[in-house]
Amino acid sequence: MKKALVFLFLLNLFNAFSQTEFKSGKVVDNPESLNHSYMSMDGTWEYYDKKFVDPVFFYTDGVVQEFDIRLFNGKYVKIPYQIENKIGYATYHYTVRNLKPKKEYGIVLYRGVYTCADVFVNNKNIYESNEVSGGGVDIKNTNRYMRLVTFTADENGVADFVFHVSNYELKFGGILLVPQLAEDTLMQSFLLRNIALELCVAGVLIVLAIYNIVIFFLNRGQKMHLWLGLLSIDLIVVVCTLDFSFIGYVRGSIPNWLNYKTSLTSLALIIPFYNLYVKNLYDLKFKWNFIAVIIDYIAPVFIIVSPIQIVSEYLVWCFVVGYVMSVYLCFLILINRKPPNYIYSFNVGIIILMLVTAAYGFVFAQTRPEGNFGYVLFKSAIMSFAVAQTILAGTKRDLLSKENQKIVEKYERKNASYSRFIPSTIVNYLQVADIKDIEAGDNSICDAMILVADIRQFSKMTVKYTTHQVFTLINEYYKTISPIIRAYGGFISKYLGDGIISIFPEKNDSVCRCAVEIQRKFESMGPEFERYNIPMINIGIGIHCGKVAVGFMGNEKHIDAVACAESIVQAVEIEGLNKKFDSNILISERALNYCRTFIDCLYEGVMGEVRGEKTLLYKVIHNSGFAYNAESANVKGGEG
Repeated sequence: MKKALVFLFLLNLFNAFSQTEFKSGKVVDNPESLNHSYMSMDGTWEYYDKKFVDPVFFYTDGVVQEFDIRLFNGKYVKIPYQIENKIGYATYHYTVRNLKPKKEYGIVLYRGVYTCADVFVNNKNIYESNEVSGGGVDIKNTNRYMRLVTFTADENGVADFVFHVSNYELKFGGILLVPQLAEDTLMQSFLLRNIALELCVAGVLIVLAIYNIVIFFLNRGQKMHLWLGLLSIDLIVVVCTLDFSFIGYVRGSIPNWLNYKTSLTSLALIIPFYNLYVKNLYDLKFKWNFIAVIIDYIAPVFIIVSPIQIVSEYLVWCFVVGYVMSVYLCFLILINRKPPNYIYSFNVGIIILMLVTAAYGFVFAQTRPEGNFGYVLFKSAIMSFAVAQTILAGTKRDLLSKENQKIVEKYERKNASYSRFIPSTIVNYLQVADIKDIEAGDNSICDAMILVADIRQFSKMTVKYTTHQVFTLINEYYKTISPIIRAYGGFISKYLGDGIISIFPEKNDSVCRCAVEIQRKFESMGPEFERYNIPMINIGIGIHCGKVAVGFMGNEKHIDAVACAESIVQAVEIEGLNKKFDSNILISERALNYCRTFIDCLYEGVMGEVRGEKTLLYKVIHNSGFAYNAESANVKGGEG
């Protein structure tokens, strides 16, 4: 019985010993587990500051040497552990026991080692940075690669690790994350999964960037899509330059300082790009805007112009500034919200979630044994963030379009209430001495010239541009066309929202001259429209001649002027045929009989259908410098 108890005691002691750490290193309890899971190289490491200890002192002929680490002024430490003087070099020593002999194992070197390292296993150099210095020489062009490095245990199942680490760039150096060890194929799968994730995130961001920039170029008034597109491009740089990244795997000889600054600058630019996007999305007004702009760009400018060591030392304050501006932005969004409120609340929720995810990914998650979990989480959050913002921008664009449509409809209804009003010019047309003498029922029927003008593609413009832009466009349209019509002896009898019907009492070429003047005027207004950030508009004009009934209707309290005639309907249809014949001005043959004296145009005959009948019409082509004899036009053969 005593022998059995002693045996059990020794067995338990052995098991406990096999699952505990040596002074430096670890004993693997079950080597088979490394085929499907990772082992953290945590526990106790030997550390030698300002020394590159030759690996031969630790491992000779398959035997791990046991000696007093004080021989090299060493000590036992727990990883993560920084180089004590931050700028300098040191040796880290760690031994893994009870591995499978001659079995291929692997570790992935990423972000955890700053900034250079040579890695030895069993006195064999398995990884080498571009430069490692132990002589105090300042290294200006350090390269850090993300690599899967493989090794084999010796015949005794021992893997004796020696890390020669140096740092002459950042304020921190050494092994800052616990390395992971597993069977070679498992580590390869780990690496490929991370690269695949990054390529997926980058691919989604590329699509979003292209989509938003294309939307902006198609709708210049929607600047929110421009800034969202630029933000997406910036996020692509973030994803592709963070330490554990596809770029880190393929970048070759790109210096570490350049990669470091690029990554941090792109991170810092998220705030100003996002602020510009939200400002245009909600039309926000920043109080003390110039101060907000300065604060937005403090971090990126500081990162770009400052030495890399200074950047690394004060980096945390850069992100504190970014967090403060993000909170301020949330405050502005909430106090400026208006129906529908869910758009504003949703965006604030996205911002807060992103801030929490970033804090967790960069601070708390880095304490996890696998190390890169925080970056995987952050990059996944970046993709979700960009997708959510694109959906939000699309929703806002749709709401804006509906709002613009309502304004246009309201504007058209307002115009319709005045549609029967005719300016005082009609007083003379009715041969009335004074407008106060007009009574309901007064009317006159006369031959007149009719000009109908309409803005092309106006319905599409209401979708593409902001409410302010649509209102400005309509106002500029009426403000421009009305004085031209009056100058040539006409008056506007009816507003049609984006079109007008005008009457010219005198049957002469004034109506044709007026049409050409309108076209030339709008063609020359490019700078004016650009100043107001509204699109150039294309005007279609139809000209006809016929009987027009003009008079006043109403009662003793209210009367309105009206004009009606079949000829007006025909003129409207003639104007609509401009789309078919790719013209700007169309004139009927009857109207042209009064306009042949106007010799500054070319008249090209076409055959159209007006009120269901084939009708000879003429394109009025201005700026030609010579006249075309309409009577000699050979158009009897058909259209065109």
